[in-house]
Amino acid sequence: MDAWEFIQKELELDRPAILMVVVDSQGSSPGRQGFKMAVSTNDIFGSIGGGIMEHKLVEFCKSELRKKKLGIKFMHQYHDNTEGKDQSGMICSGKQSIAFIPFFENSAFIDQVVTANKKSEEFVLQINNQQINYLESDENQKRLKFTYQDESTWQYSEVFNRPFVAHIIGAGHVGLALSKTLSNLGFYIKLYDDRSDLNTMNDNNFAHEKHVIDYTKVEDFIFTRPDDFIVIMSFGYRKDKEIFLQLVDKDYRYIGMMGSREKIEKLMVEFAELNLSSDKLSKLHAPIGINIHSKTPDEIAISIAAELILVKNKEMPSNRKYQLK
Repeated sequence: MDAWEFIQKELELDRPAILMVVVDSQGSSPGRQGFKMAVSTNDIFGSIGGGIMEHKLVEFCKSELRKKKLGIKFMHQYHDNTEGKDQSGMICSGKQSIAFIPFFENSAFIDQVVTANKKSEEFVLQINNQQINYLESDENQKRLKFTYQDESTWQYSEVFNRPFVAHIIGAGHVGLALSKTLSNLGFYIKLYDDRSDLNTMNDNNFAHEKHVIDYTKVEDFIFTRPDDFIVIMSFGYRKDKEIFLQLVDKDYRYIGMMGSREKIEKLMVEFAELNLSSDKLSKLHAPIGINIHSKTPDEIAISIAAELILVKNKEMPSNRKYQLK
């Protein structure tokens, strides 16, 4: 069950509900952007960060439901007792902004959202101070987006059911191990290799798609979106170089290349000789992965997955720091 199914169930029992959505978060806020919590007159589901703040806002929602208050509301919560107003009661620093959307009866909108989630159909949810809308998916839409002028002029949008896609180019032993690791993390995996009947590719039951392609024409086979991840680990550094040169100008969140430091240094010299700009070279994470002195394919896969998680979540608020190389 998710928050939408909870609301649908409560409305079917003639119990109105309010959906709280964290539309923005900054600093060390415990409630991160996209967190949701549903509150009915009888029950609650989900979380917007916990603690005394959550308890207080649950009681606020119940009060609004008893009063049958209509309309979307908006509230800042500051996790700092030096603020003059809108204190959350927590002292972890930062702040979060929350939208409150009341539902007093079941509707085609609720049913549409629940159905789309059950079918894993991608859609966009848009909220402002006047209404909540279900929109068709837009590939260029950011997963989470919040614009704010004041408490009566703001807009939040969220893409639902869009998995992060990892394009793994190279289906060898590390490609197999990485497919397994990333599948456990919810990535949609597209696997590529130029070798037909490769045992590690045939044995890979974790990739959602498997393609035998011509690396000299890789740009004709790999189409990316702004949130996609590209991992280059072909058989040989010449092929890695050829692949990177074809993909460097594509739209993606991350591109990394496996290899020893000596190999990467040699490639960087060759890229410089081709007058590849520093901006383009700065996109490349190489050698790929967080340095945990990994040796085995599974250890290398974990180091790569950790770096992908770091890039994927780097815009989420946290008081923990890690410097990407």
